[in-house]
Amino acid sequence: MAIGSEIDLYLLNDTQRAQFAIFYAAVADYARATYRSLYPEKAPLRVTTEVRHAALLDPILSSYYLDLHSHSDTIGVSYYPLDNDQVLPPDRVATDFSDLVALYGDKPIVFFQLGYPSGYYDSAAYPELARHEVIATIGSSDVIQAEFIEAVFSAWDTHIEHIALISFTWLNDETETNVQDIIADPAFGGGVPPSPGFVEFLRTLGLRTESGIPKPAFERLREAAAARGWEGKEATLTCI
Repeated sequence: MAIGSEIDLYLLNDTQRAQFAIFYAAVADYARATYRSLYPEKAPLRVTTEVRHAALLDPILSSYYLDLHSHSDTIGVSYYPLDNDQVLPPDRVATDFSDLVALYGDKPIVFFQLGYPSGYYDSAAYPELARHEVIATIGSSDVIQAEFIEAVFSAWDTHIEHIALISFTWLNDETETNVQDIIADPAFGGGVPPSPGFVEFLRTLGLRTESGIPKPAFERLREAAAARGWEGKEATLTCI
């Protein structure tokens, strides 16, 4: 049971963080107790909240989230390595995973969201690129996105005893219409024009094009899963 998604985006000051900590501890205890009374024959309910990896590792905020997760059974993480709308190099995945495990290795780590945009459009699939109506703005490519997938599996191998699940975001690129619907949501600004880099991030986060054509990243994921005997085991390897 995940109570909240990327909560650090909404907890903007000490008062809000303190209020959420009280709320979270109370709801987590209530949820476990209620579940146990309703389903005594089942395994205990595991409770967590999802926080962006950057906040979990932030020197100023890390102590707060360590205290907050003392009430968690697993550690929920959202992971998109970006800085100012620019992708960070895939080789930082190993460090980010190691730092998370160093802080939270006493509990299973669950990546509810993990992804990396390709950052540009293939002209065969996206005519607007051929017409020069869009440009790469976030420093990525199909090749770099595939390298990210490889780096994730390598880091997962290293920390297989600590990382319980990774849910890759998401299967297909978004259409222009869907992107406009997404950015109209209050959670993404509610109509306030986002930066071009953020739009590019949303549009190219998929492992396949919007029409379902596999990108190199999708092939890399399929190969990596098959090599580990995970292919087709949805409980272990998911893609939303």
